[in-house]
Amino acid sequence: MWDLRGSETEGVRMTTGTVDWVGLGEDGFSRIVQVMVKRRWAGIGHVHSPDGRGGDGGVDVLAVDQGDRRRVYQIKFFADGFSGDRKSTRQKQIRKSFQSALKLAPPPYEWILVVPKTLTPGERKFIVGLADDDGPRITIWDSDDLDSMIAGMPDVYRYLVRDQLEDLVEKYRLETAPILGGVDDLNNRLSNLRDLTNSLSLYWGVDMAVTENTIGYGLRPKHPGAASDDPVTVELGFKSDADDADLASFMRSLGFGARGRVRVPARAVTRVAVRSSHPLFNTEVADAEVVIEAHSRTEPCEAEFRFVDSLGAVVASQDAVLEHAANGPDGGSMAFRVLERIEIEVDFAITVNDVGAITSCEPGGPMQLSYRLADLYPDETSRCINFLSALSDRAHRCEVSIKGRHAFTFTSDYEIDNGLADLASAAYDLQVIQEDLNQRFKMPPEITARERIDLRVARAVLEGYLIESPGAANLNAEVIPARIDIAELNELLINGRPVNVPMSDFALALGDRLLPIADVRATTSCAKLVDGDELRKAVEAGQEEPFATVMRPAGHRYFLLYKVDRIPKDEADHQQAWWTLSGIEQPGEPPTV
Repeated sequence: MWDLRGSETEGVRMTTGTVDWVGLGEDGFSRIVQVMVKRRWAGIGHVHSPDGRGGDGGVDVLAVDQGDRRRVYQIKFFADGFSGDRKSTRQKQIRKSFQSALKLAPPPYEWILVVPKTLTPGERKFIVGLADDDGPRITIWDSDDLDSMIAGMPDVYRYLVRDQLEDLVEKYRLETAPILGGVDDLNNRLSNLRDLTNSLSLYWGVDMAVTENTIGYGLRPKHPGAASDDPVTVELGFKSDADDADLASFMRSLGFGARGRVRVPARAVTRVAVRSSHPLFNTEVADAEVVIEAHSRTEPCEAEFRFVDSLGAVVASQDAVLEHAANGPDGGSMAFRVLERIEIEVDFAITVNDVGAITSCEPGGPMQLSYRLADLYPDETSRCINFLSALSDRAHRCEVSIKGRHAFTFTSDYEIDNGLADLASAAYDLQVIQEDLNQRFKMPPEITARERIDLRVARAVLEGYLIESPGAANLNAEVIPARIDIAELNELLINGRPVNVPMSDFALALGDRLLPIADVRATTSCAKLVDGDELRKAVEAGQEEPFATVMRPAGHRYFLLYKVDRIPKDEADHQQAWWTLSGIEQPGEPPTV
């Protein structure tokens, strides 16, 4: 929307005069006071009118601030005060209302009497005299106070005196007049039209925008209780063959206040009609695309997920952020952001107290979950997947708290993907490797099966184990056959020999990165020549040219790797590690018990 406030000129702002509060009549006066109270507390407290017009147990309007302090507004439409002949009767009414308010639990912090006339000193003395040291503060709003307050609510003032401002009707006819004053003239006309439109309702303002040949407008609540005080309804019709996914999302947003903008295309919409108390806001739209987006009842705030076992012990927990909380006629919906990459939405049935605050909620329906794990560091990836794993464990219930207070408990229906477990394993391996090598970089976009093995091998080597490596399947060497003793060669061909050689170029290749690891050796208790017969012939022939020979382990598929400075010196303490990677079988791996 546009913002023309910076171009307003003097003369556009309206200065209010006094209002004929008595002339509003009892119903009109009560309604205006309720609107003003709700404006007064918008955003800083909850305001509630017990029966819509007041008169419930000494409470016409109840305001509860963020510190849970209660203020009771008692409206008395005494057009001629409460002196003279009616003094006794009306003073009894006021005293009775005050005493009824004292019986509230908890008792009010302040009691405010609202009347349409300026009170006499004697009348004020009576009201103030109702107070005692242990009771609530007493405040009086009479016509002088109301005039002062309404000065800060110009649209309410315009609403009250609009019949006296018939000249504003001419604003509607100014579209054919030349704009001689340039931008200021245009701004003044738009501002006047905006002010006039906003004065049509005490509860709803109108926002307008012009884009090329389209004029768009939307209703804006003037205070949080507008929807209940002056409902605006929308009648919708859809084709029976409309996309089920579109309608399902739409109905969930409408019924539960679910987060996100939902669009139903015009081809699926048969009827759109807006109905309200003012003719300007009544309209029917043809060929309409319907877009709905629920507004959150709260600003983002801290939350926590706790996973509890059958004995009540907390086995895991994770802080989160409540980003959205709203409700509709069918229930409510909450949306949470966890670890910046996981989004969870839970629908539930709600219970609301007398000031509109949610007191309880029971989850129901499938949980909505989405996540993005790309472009994360290994430790971040591990934390995200650990949380998802906890969420998928049906042996534990999940307790959710908001701002330190328990909100609801549920058992997730989420089933973790097997690929996430593989990713978690690779992320943890890489995290250990990075910490050991003093490196830090994000996970690659994809990790192949071979890279998963290489990560496990590199981690085991750094942690002081021996482990088979696909990168050490063969040991290649060049020999001069003429210099080899034939007896020694025959012994090697029959029995093999132990091998323990340095891997001078050992490194972990991951994506486009290469991480060298120093002091790594390849070993096996018995290796044999792959091409022994050819080498024997070359030895017997006394060949002087170099011969390329290959040795392979006799008891393993691959040579065992280890890091010299991480392996115990006592050979008996050498311990072999296994890949133990899901979906990947290590040759010769012992069976699991």
